[in-house]
Amino acid sequence: MPGHTSEGRCPSRKKVLAICAQAGLDCLDLYPVFADAAGEGELFFDIMHPNAAGHRLIARALADHLLGG
Repeated sequence: MPGHTSEGRCPSRKKVLAICAQAGLDCLDLYPVFADAAGEGELFFDIMHPNAAGHRLIARALADHLLGG
């Protein structure tokens, strides 16, 4: 992912995931989704805002998550 070369570089992500787990909330972690798609072309306008391709990736991941895929 842009701006992050490893999962350890995003402490707020880990904190959010831990809070969700503690509260029993379902949480879709998009970091692995974007990391897996890193070689598929540009997915961001800048280091944090997804472009149209990035939003399609998010939509597919969200649909899979909600539909149990």
